[in-house]
Amino acid sequence: MTAVEFYGVVPSAIGGAKFNETEAGALDSISQEYLVGFPSWRTSLGTLGIVKNSAMPGFSRMFVIEIGVDQEDGARGVAVVKAVGILAVTGDKRNREVSSQGRIIALGPKEGLIFNTPSGSNEQVNINEPTLNVTDTYFTTTKPQENVQGTAMTPPSAPAAPVFTWSNMPSDIVRLNHPQGWVLDQRTSTEIVPGSLWSVRDFFSYYQPLALG
Repeated sequence: MTAVEFYGVVPSAIGGAKFNETEAGALDSISQEYLVGFPSWRTSLGTLGIVKNSAMPGFSRMFVIEIGVDQEDGARGVAVVKAVGILAVTGDKRNREVSSQGRIIALGPKEGLIFNTPSGSNEQVNINEPTLNVTDTYFTTTKPQENVQGTAMTPPSAPAAPVFTWSNMPSDIVRLNHPQGWVLDQRTSTEIVPGSLWSVRDFFSYYQPLALG
């Protein structure tokens, strides 16, 4: 049996593809071998719709990132094509982290002003105010919007906001927060496949209507 009979017609897939579907926060992958023309393997793969940084044929959200070719003889080679992305039709492989901690705010002394808290009254107090943050990491095939940091934006499946118990403080020691509520404090993105696939990290903070100090 000759190599041509064993492999089939140039260009064509050799055997089945290898699929790796990963957990949230990580990309899926595909690996497939092809019999291709040599040295015209780029043109040979192109007739199958396989071009680096383009969508893998048959998959709308998997993109070719690597092509390796081994020469078989003077006219043929074997190409190994690797693609990454999201195998599922929907979803963004989101990974969410929620963090909360206390933040000490020192107030006073202020002439003629007594601070009344549930723990008592004094000219000087330390207030332990709860903070809440959400970090979302996900993948998208749409270019992330830029210059949105510092704007009001609610994270998906936002946790319940911490209770604000200091609204009865004197008006001369409180300030209005704007924007208030959930705010996108930081967005970083990495372009994995040029113009097609991005990794995004959004960091959200919850700001109470009023700030003390």
